[in-house]
Amino acid sequence: MQNIIPEAPDTRECLSTIPGMDQEITFRVGPPIIVEDLIQSFEKKHGPRKMYGAKVENDSADFSWKSTKEEKELYSAITMRIQKALENLENEAKIELGSKFPERPYVVQNGEWRGKTS
Repeated sequence: MQNIIPEAPDTRECLSTIPGMDQEITFRVGPPIIVEDLIQSFEKKHGPRKMYGAKVENDSADFSWKSTKEEKELYSAITMRIQKALENLENEAKIELGSKFPERPYVVQNGEWRGKTS
């Protein structure tokens, strides 16, 4: 996507709102990413997760947006599972597309989109 809507590598700020032209996009959909086992394991050890609805009373006694160490470990495990699934999709695309797979985006230099360099 970097070649379609380029971002500055340090800030991730969008450098151009005009999509890059003549780009080919491969869209892949993988199997569902199951995380219920991670959540069940967490809840078995630590009790039910805190869950808030769209409207939260900030002054309620049990309100806190701060995550515990254990909650952060759960979020990390979920994130790692999602990352692994995305890496698997990327590897499948690399095999399927071969030399047409874009290894790295075009160069973004000095905060300016330089477009295709080769």
